[in-house]
Amino acid sequence: MKKNLIIGIVFMPLLANVPTAGAKMLEKDYVKKHCEGIVEYKNPDKTRIDCLTDTQAMEYDFGSKWAECVSQALYYGELTGKEPVCVLILDKDEKRFLERAKKLKSTKPSQLKIKIITKEKNKKKNK
Repeated sequence: MKKNLIIGIVFMPLLANVPTAGAKMLEKDYVKKHCEGIVEYKNPDKTRIDCLTDTQAMEYDFGSKWAECVSQALYYGELTGKEPVCVLILDKDEKRFLERAKKLKSTKPSQLKIKIITKEKNKKKNK
């Protein structure tokens, strides 16, 4: 009995991140789908860049985490010497987060790029 409980505890967190058919996609799903570089690039300071290309350090986040997206993108850009990019994952009714990020961007327009990805649901796979 104890053995089964331990296995359940180990695997339950892993299953919590598995989207079901029709479920909302996770941040990492968007990164995997859209990144054209190295996914989860590990920096010397143990931080991880969601997507690192030859020219850009890209941080992906959902709209409500817009400030975290902007600050991490700026940090990773500084760390790597590449263009910092904040990729916001938004629903159509979340434009307010984009507007907030744009206001901050106006203070350092040459340093930060903001991209938008529209939220989507996983499509049910036919077998």
